[in-house]
Amino acid sequence: MKTNQTGFLNTPAGYAVCLMLAALAIFLWVEYRLQVAEALPLLLPLLICIGLHVFMHRGHGGHGNGK
Repeated sequence: MKTNQTGFLNTPAGYAVCLMLAALAIFLWVEYRLQVAEALPLLLPLLICIGLHVFMHRGHGGHGNGK
C-alpha cells in the first residue's frame, strides 16, 4: 500500500517557513552585520556538529530503533 506523503518543505506552510527564515537571515545580516560576523567563528562549529548529526543519522533511521 503506497501512500502519497509529501514532506513539510513541499507544502505551502513549508515554503512560508523557508521564506520567513530567509528574510530573517537577510535582515540580521543587513542590520547586525558586525555582530553576526563576530559570532560566526563561535557558531560555525555548532552548526557543523548539528549538520553532521542530522546527515549521519539518515543511514540507520534515527535514535533508539534497535537496528
